[in-house]
Amino acid sequence: MTPAAKLNTPVVSISMAYSCTLSSVFDDNCGLLQHSAARSPRGQLVTIHRWRWHMAERLQLAGPSGQLEAVFEQGSDAPPFVAIACHPHPLFGGTMDNKVVTTLTRLVRDKGGAVVRFNFRGVGDSQGAYSDGIGETEDLLAIHSWLREQFPQAPLWLAGFSFGSFVACRGAEILNANGMPVSTLLLVAPPVHHYPFSDIETTGCPVTVVQGDDDEVVPAEQVFRWAEQTPLTPDLIRFPDCGHFFHGRLVELKEAAASHLPVSG
Repeated sequence: MTPAAKLNTPVVSISMAYSCTLSSVFDDNCGLLQHSAARSPRGQLVTIHRWRWHMAERLQLAGPSGQLEAVFEQGSDAPPFVAIACHPHPLFGGTMDNKVVTTLTRLVRDKGGAVVRFNFRGVGDSQGAYSDGIGETEDLLAIHSWLREQFPQAPLWLAGFSFGSFVACRGAEILNANGMPVSTLLLVAPPVHHYPFSDIETTGCPVTVVQGDDDEVVPAEQVFRWAEQTPLTPDLIRFPDCGHFFHGRLVELKEAAASHLPVSG
């Protein structure tokens, strides 16, 4: 069954009496509860609850070093765009369940898009071993190939956090060189001090960099200097009083990223 085929269930209205029961059963993988107020025919103010369905599925996808563990989410049966989100450093606890990564994937889902987050080689149930960003880029390209098989024409938003931003940036460069440029690229807290971002001169798409001023892992001033000098000419979004992991600022991060999706609205 194709991903889209699982989304034929219409938006369902439910009564207040059943909302808690359905939430506990379905909230993890196939529904978003929305609330609105309305007047009944008798003039009474009532609350209407609606479930807007989405689909989430755990996958094992073929990668260059074995199987890659992934989560695919789809927010509508006709996604206006697709996305891939890359996680932070595997040797320092980075996984696809990182809060920055899941915030970005939730944004895509909420906008009706389709998104894949995945564990790099050697993380979780993904096979292989850490490869300093080189092999991880190959993992990303394998995920890209699978996603393109599902949605060959949809615009692609590529995002990465910390180490994942280097993988995303390098992947965007390779895809562009092979005539498959992504639509937009988001780099959150890129570790320009540790990986050769300066070697990447073209991605063939608009680039956005999000950086906290008080980042305790990535030197913010080096990011700002790179952003000024790189031929990628990225839009730079600075977060004052914000550390590397965007603690307490994830809602703001989501809002900032929303303005740079490959669709409007």
